[in-house]
Amino acid sequence: MSAKGSAHDVVQEYMNTGILNASDYDIEVTNQNDLPGYAYRISIEDLNNRPSADIKVGQPWQIRVYVKIKQDIQDLVIGIGMLTTSDLTLRTSWTRAFEAKPGEYEIVFSEDNIILEPGKYPIVIGLSQHGQTFQYAADAGYINIIEMTTFEEQSRYQRIGKCGFLLNPMKVYVNYINKCSK
Repeated sequence: MSAKGSAHDVVQEYMNTGILNASDYDIEVTNQNDLPGYAYRISIEDLNNRPSADIKVGQPWQIRVYVKIKQDIQDLVIGIGMLTTSDLTLRTSWTRAFEAKPGEYEIVFSEDNIILEPGKYPIVIGLSQHGQTFQYAADAGYINIIEMTTFEEQSRYQRIGKCGFLLNPMKVYVNYINKCSK
């Protein structure tokens, strides 16, 4: 993007490009007439169903997937994947197979347990029937995990940078065994 003018005009133009983080993403479906159904949008939200462009480290979140089904589908499975910035699969989750009737559906994948390090994680969406994928959206959207902003939030974790993608502490027990002689 390139823009000239006052700072206000340049910032306004940048905001109008849609490059800024968003919580709703439309999924481009070029061959929807050939598909029995398709995912057409996702929304990143907090667990109170509020759109959330940025999720703080450790904050629970969910991804809402909007799907349109055009015909009866037996054994439909809808899945999401999260990738690292290096395009490695970080996580995959999916529904149980179900019978879908024509109509619109929303599927909510929620996470309140896994803690990710700060970063922008690409989301992929897949729909399949009898194990055969009929829609795969590689660029469905992003979830943006940001650092915590207050000391109280930061004190929950000793370190959050360069510790790996998953920051979940294991259960750790410290037991006093016995007094040592000097």
